[in-house]
Amino acid sequence: MSKGSKNPLFEFRNDGYLFLINQDYSEIELLIISDGRNLISSYYQKLIDGGFDDELKNLRQQAKDFYKYEGLVI
Repeated sequence: MSKGSKNPLFEFRNDGYLFLINQDYSEIELLIISDGRNLISSYYQKLIDGGFDDELKNLRQQAKDFYKYEGLVI
């Protein structure tokens, strides 16, 4: 990084990231798969085939808003 500072995400470089965004772009979910970078296309295919539906349902029931944008108009 510039000025000799370390990249804070360097230790996560092998993780895989899948973003889920609803149609009106009002919700974004980020799935992080530890050490999943090399198999991310397989995880993506499993996601769109419904292979994670039960797990996602359980996680969504436990989820809390990270930040609530009020008055945001798109």
